[in-house]
Amino acid sequence: MAVKVTLQLILKWKYLRYLAVVFIFFTIVSWLLLISPSHHPSLAPQFDRPGHRFQPRRQHGKNDHYGMVIDAGSSGSRLYIYRWPPHSGRRGELLQIQPATNDRKVILVKRISPGLATLLNQPSKIMNQMKELLDFAKEAIPVEKHRETVLYLLATAGMRLLSVNDQNFILNTIRQYVPKHFPFHFPASHACVISGKLEGIYSWIAVNYMLGRFSHGPSPNNTTTDIPHLPTVGILEMGGFSTQLAFELPSTHDTSSSSLIEINLGCDAHDTSHQYFVFVSTFLKHGTNMVRQRYVSRLIMQLKKENKSLSWIRDPCLPFRASEVITHGQKDIKVTGSGNFEYCRSSVLPLLNMTSYCRTKLCTINGIALPEYAFWANEFWGLSAYYYTLERTLKIENNYSFEKLKARAATFCSRPWQSIAKDHAIGRYGNVNQNILKHQCFKAAWISAVLHDGHHFPKKDLNFKFSNLIKGRVVQWTLGALLHRARFLPLRDMQQHSISKSFSRLQNKWKAFIVFREWEAKIVFVICLLAVVLTVIIYGRSLQKVKKNWILF
Repeated sequence: MAVKVTLQLILKWKYLRYLAVVFIFFTIVSWLLLISPSHHPSLAPQFDRPGHRFQPRRQHGKNDHYGMVIDAGSSGSRLYIYRWPPHSGRRGELLQIQPATNDRKVILVKRISPGLATLLNQPSKIMNQMKELLDFAKEAIPVEKHRETVLYLLATAGMRLLSVNDQNFILNTIRQYVPKHFPFHFPASHACVISGKLEGIYSWIAVNYMLGRFSHGPSPNNTTTDIPHLPTVGILEMGGFSTQLAFELPSTHDTSSSSLIEINLGCDAHDTSHQYFVFVSTFLKHGTNMVRQRYVSRLIMQLKKENKSLSWIRDPCLPFRASEVITHGQKDIKVTGSGNFEYCRSSVLPLLNMTSYCRTKLCTINGIALPEYAFWANEFWGLSAYYYTLERTLKIENNYSFEKLKARAATFCSRPWQSIAKDHAIGRYGNVNQNILKHQCFKAAWISAVLHDGHHFPKKDLNFKFSNLIKGRVVQWTLGALLHRARFLPLRDMQQHSISKSFSRLQNKWKAFIVFREWEAKIVFVICLLAVVLTVIIYGRSLQKVKKNWILF
């Protein structure tokens, strides 16, 4: 008898176990329905919203990612901090990178001097610089984001002049120090010296990104491969050490030129929606400061040939009656301006070195071949000295032409320096240093020579703008560097979106069989939960009876 009762209880326990599993399943399903994005529209993924179109997102959020670029230049290092929201999951969409700001909306930038190139064989000073920059970053970036934050140190002009061994000494010091003392993502490959050509590419990317020229937007089938590129702009950049020229060429153009670089900003190497062919050339030692040194040396050599005194030099590239003292050898020489723009411009033309061998019909500075393509018909933006000289000094704000530059520069150069200095004192030329203002006549001559005699831009009907700001933001090549180097980071978010989307599909399939309103789902959840509790209690009592009968048996 006891055996029969025991077998019945075991059988009942078996069915109770199955029943408990069923109730647990329904409990989980009803809970999933309760937390479904359909009950919380604000939580629904953006890619599932009908009619959603791409809009740049600029709000700061707790889920934002961070990235940093240190621009290790010749005069100092600057740390730029950027942030961006999670990627939307679309393969054709780029990261929405913006400069990070503090609570007062001030952009987070840290500057420090001198340049790393001057700290050769001084590892303690190199490490102190890194500590000062990255301590600032640790305070600015939320602690929970430190380990995922990417950091790049990209060295430019000053470091390029060092030997490879000297470069490696400085970079290896940084590569060893930073990972030991800071939690940021900084593999050895993230610290390097970049070429002038790559710096030009990054500037080109930054300008076009800020202008929205890479924002193709989604197509109806959620791809961008069938949407034509927006027209990009070319850039002209004039720094103190070098000058750059970069512009996009049609993909049908001859790609054999060493100055033509293929870049892809997309996270998928096979996706051509963000593939560009860019002609870029950088001209080292053709920036305004380096050319000014060569120009003055030519003046001195000319005086020596003429056996004239070197105690005083008349310079047509300084404003009228402006003066400065230069050192030649052990001797100080006074330079006085005569303010003759025409003569100044003709004096700087030989410094273009246009007599170098040219293997094609059209060449620029130093005999670099230009593509046989009317690239000047495109829109171009002038950065750095183009902006400070043409707009801030000569007040050429729009409708650029060579004749307008020539007239404004001739007027500026011929003005007595005292008159210019008075205007500077009342803020007519902004906060530019007076010593820099003295050289604006020279810079105007050099810029016009590079633009029209070097790069062969037409002297009229030129679509040429110059600015250091786009949509209120200062243009920095570091933004382009981060966008290009971090282009594969969206894959991380895309994987998460893929999982989320699969989960959403599973929910939808289940809802096709059982459609609950929110209050109904709550009732089902409570009933199933009570059923599970009741089943567990019954199962527990049955187990006690089984135990008791086995003892009797």
